[in-house]
Amino acid sequence: MVSLNITGNRSFRFLRPLRRLLHHPCVGNLIGCLFRDTIPHRGCLIKTSNFHINPSTKAGLLWGTYERAEIDFVQRYLLKGLDVIELGASIGVVSTHIAKQLQPSRRLICVEANPHLVNLISLNVKRNAPNAHVITLHAALDYTNEKFVSFVIAKTNTGSFVGFENGNGIKVPRMTLTKICEMSCIREFCLVADIEGSELGIFRNEKALLEKCRQMIIELHDIKCPNNIVTVHDMVDDIRKNHGFMLVDSRGNVFVFQR
Repeated sequence: MVSLNITGNRSFRFLRPLRRLLHHPCVGNLIGCLFRDTIPHRGCLIKTSNFHINPSTKAGLLWGTYERAEIDFVQRYLLKGLDVIELGASIGVVSTHIAKQLQPSRRLICVEANPHLVNLISLNVKRNAPNAHVITLHAALDYTNEKFVSFVIAKTNTGSFVGFENGNGIKVPRMTLTKICEMSCIREFCLVADIEGSELGIFRNEKALLEKCRQMIIELHDIKCPNNIVTVHDMVDDIRKNHGFMLVDSRGNVFVFQR
């Protein structure tokens, strides 16, 4: 399997032009055609025949750079004997690797706000982990009191977010982490999340529930609030000091926390 790891390391900065070339949309389109939009990725086959999946994503799947840190951490650290909640499941790539790790009795609950991607999650998981117990939910994590929230669908399948941009945004059902656990009758669990800044709501509103969370594999983002900016460093400190997690590993803005 081809694997290209030339990001996040100073010694490989001179290779960045090569990386840009290998992830160019033309290369991605060629890869999509060659593999008929079913791209080999780290021992899996990922279906990408969806107009919301951009060509660079297809290239990243083949080269092994797509969500590399999250997948490495899932394969290395995931607690296989617990149910997993994945927030921001996108097209189901990380979901697939989670499902392949879990014990047969465990469940994977995938939450995705982009309505165009939800069906693809189950398709990709079932293709690669046919015996997995996977549940997909169409919702956006949010802690307002509204029934629906605005969700901006970005040009790339990994860049969408809760909020408004130039007046654009579709209405998506709102859900909290507590509600997800209640609906699925989940007690102890692992959390895997990449939700483009919405993670701050979890740490500000779910202190009691997080006591049942044994592990987090999560991408953190600097978040602009009305009166300040909450940095990734701020959230790491909060997770460790106020929520009782130990930092196990990190790569860039992707972190592994565990109790």
